[in-house]
Amino acid sequence: MVISMQDIYLTDNAEDKLRRLRLEEKDVYLIIRYGKRSKARRSGFIHYVPKKLIEKNRTFEKYKDIFIIEREGRVIDIFKNSKFRVLR
Repeated sequence: MVISMQDIYLTDNAEDKLRRLRLEEKDVYLIIRYGKRSKARRSGFIHYVPKKLIEKNRTFEKYKDIFIIEREGRVIDIFKNSKFRVLR
């Protein structure tokens, strides 16, 4: 599935979190495009950059421990948590 930046809609909460985490919309696009995707509760998805990709490509170091919750093309929440585990 190829996604473009125009396909991503940020809620007000997600925009607020972007500012707090000092990220931009292009960062959200990169995490969704190149990161992993795992199914979340209530028909959503969690996007993140896995540690192996960060070790291979140091340009993704900025996205370490950042998780994006997305449902139907809408970014609902963005958070940073080093102890969060995605169950597969």
